Amino acid sequence: MLAINGKRLKPVAEAQAGRWSQGIAFSKDGKTVMVESMIDRGLDLFRWNGTTLTPGPILDVKGGAAAIRTSWP
Repeated sequence: MLAINGKRLKPVAEAQAGRWSQGIAFSKDGKTVMVESMIDRGLDLFRWNGTTLTPGPILDVKGGAAAIRTSWP
């Protein structure tokens, strides 16, 4: 995770995700982060509290996830 610090990006948190990640989506409230993994054919879920990423379950999608988006604008 990165934060904006003035005109620069500042690393805030880091977590291991699946291999060959293609995209990331955030829940509307920003507390859940979903990361695609093309090789592992899954979606890694993380909880975000503003300072820490906590790994959650991995959703098996039975295929390579090539794109991701949320339903809210």
